[in-house]
Amino acid sequence: MSNRGFVNISLIAWFPFIAVLLFSAFWLIWFLQQKMVMANLCQQYTLKSQEILVDRNNKIMNLNSRAWWLWGEKKALDIAILTGPPPVKAAAKIRRKMVVAEQKSLRGIQKGFFNSANFQSRRALYQLRSQFRRQTKKWQDFWGSNRRIRSSLQVFPKQSQLAVRIHDIAPIFKRRNQHSRQQSIKATWRIPLADMLPSWLKEKVPVHRHWTGACYSHPHLGGLQWRAAIGKGNH
Repeated sequence: MSNRGFVNISLIAWFPFIAVLLFSAFWLIWFLQQKMVMANLCQQYTLKSQEILVDRNNKIMNLNSRAWWLWGEKKALDIAILTGPPPVKAAAKIRRKMVVAEQKSLRGIQKGFFNSANFQSRRALYQLRSQFRRQTKKWQDFWGSNRRIRSSLQVFPKQSQLAVRIHDIAPIFKRRNQHSRQQSIKATWRIPLADMLPSWLKEKVPVHRHWTGACYSHPHLGGLQWRAAIGKGNH
């Protein structure tokens, strides 16, 4: 047998192994790219959700100075109404009504920030669900599979974690203890690896493991202001 014939036979014999090796390398590179895509997608929207909460929290906390002032003024007016002479009492009663009206207006602003924070933060996580469905559809179209990818995404939204420090018409707020952990947002996903293979291969190669992942966002105190950050949070 000539050397050329031996080489041809060797190539034919090794061709299945080489093909499997090349496909494995291609699939691994593709899968690692998809892991990065999914991680970036998850972090983008959990961070966006957290940014909304942190922004509204900061705005509510910035209103505390006005809430403190109105609370203190109303206390002083109550004392004047109880102990002052008639002219002072009359003036204090008029001013107290004005202070109460300002407190009610301020309370409306506080409620507006709370409502928009919780609604828009959840909306960002709904957008994550939508993008996740689109991404799994892309994977399915990429492999040309008629079977649906059995993916699942769980999100764990959080509401604004501010607590009332002093109760009044316009309350004075504070951040809860372990604020960073209490307001941490989480999202997890789980996909059977077999569904990430082309249809002709997953019937021949049984794969029972799952691809799982998770991402987090939390409020972080950077300098004098709180900001949204990636990660679980530890304070």
